[in-house]
Amino acid sequence: MFLTSRFAIFDSLGDDQQPMVIFIALVGEALTNAMNTVHCDSRPPTPLSWSMVLVEDYRHKVRESMLQCNWCPFTIEYFLNTKSVSCVKYVSEHSPPSDGKDHATCQRIKCVANRVDESTYTQQHTRSCKESASKGCKFGKPALGQVENLISRNQVPVIRIASRSEDALGGLEVLKSSDLAYVAISHVWADGLGSNTETGLPTCQLARLAAMVFKSNPEGAFWIDSLCIPQAREHRKKAIRMMARTYKEANAVLVLDSGLQRCLSSDPEASRLLYVLTSGWMGRLWTLQEAVLAEKVLFCFADALVPLRDLIPNRENLELYPYMGDMAAEIFRLIKQSQYKDLKIGDVSRSLRWRDTSRASDETLAIASLLGVDLGIVLELPAQDRMIRLFKELREVPRNIVFLGGDKTDVPGYRWAPKSFMGAHGGSLGGRDLSTYENDGVCTPSGLEATYMSFYFRKQTLQARSSWKLWHTETRRSFEVRGLSDSEEEYECDMLLTNEPLPKGSASPCISVLRTANPKKLEDGSFMVPCQYKQRVVLVDLLKDNSEEAVPLHGMGRLKPRQPPNCPTALTLQTSTCLERKYQHRPPNARILFFHSKMDWEKEWWDSEDNEDRLQRLTTCRRLCFICNLANLLDIADSDPFKTPIPTLVVLDGTTSKSSDVPRRALRACLSSMKPVKYAVMWRSMYVRTSSVSVDVVYSIMTIFGIRIDPYRKDREPQFVFDDLARKTAALKRVNV
Repeated sequence: MFLTSRFAIFDSLGDDQQPMVIFIALVGEALTNAMNTVHCDSRPPTPLSWSMVLVEDYRHKVRESMLQCNWCPFTIEYFLNTKSVSCVKYVSEHSPPSDGKDHATCQRIKCVANRVDESTYTQQHTRSCKESASKGCKFGKPALGQVENLISRNQVPVIRIASRSEDALGGLEVLKSSDLAYVAISHVWADGLGSNTETGLPTCQLARLAAMVFKSNPEGAFWIDSLCIPQAREHRKKAIRMMARTYKEANAVLVLDSGLQRCLSSDPEASRLLYVLTSGWMGRLWTLQEAVLAEKVLFCFADALVPLRDLIPNRENLELYPYMGDMAAEIFRLIKQSQYKDLKIGDVSRSLRWRDTSRASDETLAIASLLGVDLGIVLELPAQDRMIRLFKELREVPRNIVFLGGDKTDVPGYRWAPKSFMGAHGGSLGGRDLSTYENDGVCTPSGLEATYMSFYFRKQTLQARSSWKLWHTETRRSFEVRGLSDSEEEYECDMLLTNEPLPKGSASPCISVLRTANPKKLEDGSFMVPCQYKQRVVLVDLLKDNSEEAVPLHGMGRLKPRQPPNCPTALTLQTSTCLERKYQHRPPNARILFFHSKMDWEKEWWDSEDNEDRLQRLTTCRRLCFICNLANLLDIADSDPFKTPIPTLVVLDGTTSKSSDVPRRALRACLSSMKPVKYAVMWRSMYVRTSSVSVDVVYSIMTIFGIRIDPYRKDREPQFVFDDLARKTAALKRVNV
């Protein structure tokens, strides 16, 4: 989004400025939609978004307009933050379906109209019943013993009503679900149908249910939690454990929503989409499971049952009206999830961001079955322990889960874990969406193991809301770290983690952490660094060469690097092999690294700057983090990467230097700046070997390592010296960088 509330280029239009900008965005969205349709095979992975024109002034006007039309503030924010310009414009010009609910106390971050207080909850009668002279009809309920008996035998109880007449309603027959076809009823408790087996439902509601069920199931059998889940604790737990199976085995799931039941199935496609998308049913936690697990979902409109798939607009309308495709996206998501059912935590979390529940402790219960986790495992735990246990049972999660916003748990090792994925309960409303493609993090008993880009420095004590700077000497890059908290509390950190390398001039979500133990060397040569989550921040590359008042970075790179294809290879000479025979006095803790650059290098590992400039920057290096792209390497020392590396002679094998003067100055600077760290760099080049400086410089470098050079070799150029090293690669071992 633009960091301004106006567009200066349109100032001459006066009051017509915003309408003109919106009009241009609408045309842009239409053209983008057409381009994606025509060139569907070459569309970008991230579609062009025009929502940047939804500046705060326009958002304020949209909010005021929609509030006057009785839209819920939470629903307004949903459209402003997730939908296109054309979709926001369409919705702002229409009124919500009348559902009889009051949104006066709702907020931008939560809708409370659909929440219920079980201590004061009462069942509602139908409108026809309320309009009668009586105070309401009697309640009907199934035989409690029969329901509990079936549940205790792991059978799903279903109900069949003998007569569907409200005046002469027959008894409620309890049957096994395996004996006949049945439909499962999905509803919102705020609509007045909430109850349990012991209490039952008003007779008027039972008659209405029987009539609707008969339209989709001539056998008349149905399951509804209000009649089929007892209040008794043990039977209730067993019934909840069988809920996933209940919805899977049903012939169809019948959706009852008070707002939708006042709409017609013959309404325009866009209107039907809007009604479903903004319905109370679509915003509740438990209804996600009920829709995804169902074989078929039927929405009960005023005059007909409408299948979920029939809500998807035809292709012509999707191409002509971008807002229809935008509103249909969540319906597409439900169909996709229902079709594949092999869901990841990223799929589920995206659908939870705008859902809510009256009991926050129900979240893990409602999603465990969707993720293939035994519901009984989390059901027996205290509410505060369920989310952590869910992560441990899943084991694999997307590594970008640590960047989600919202409240975090206080469990050691899991302080990065969100308490909830629902925005209304302090979840990830403002955070990044979880990856739906790859679960590349592993949850262990001690915490999360994953690979991140690291920026490490000396331990700092900082204020949570403060902004501060980092400076990386080797790359001369300056960064700003911006706190996202309003708290003035202080915290300690010595490392920042990002999901990917930070391109120049960009910003990225980031977390600050504190190392809690020494790094552990892994078999592949990388390091596992134990650290403690502190807080979320934003890391910004300032595109400035400015080290004033900045914390010096000790290094950047991957803490647990993965070897990309065709990456540069580092070769380390064995201590007791070739050099020991030729150069007897080399210290045992010194070594030579020989890097080949004559191979295919990944672009992201290459710096785009000139090699000579890179060599000049090496003069101030404090760590061996300079091959290819400094931000992608941590340290190639064999011990703790955060400690001083051992004395090392580095040979860069390349042929791009066109002048010997630059290497001469750079190498001399290296020799003069080796306190307290002793290492040196030699750039091997066809041009350097013709210069008289080459022999002197090379021998000077080797001398600091105590390497004795055979006298006859003083007449030979460095090219031959390094050729000798290259020929002995049979004795070299690979170092993972």
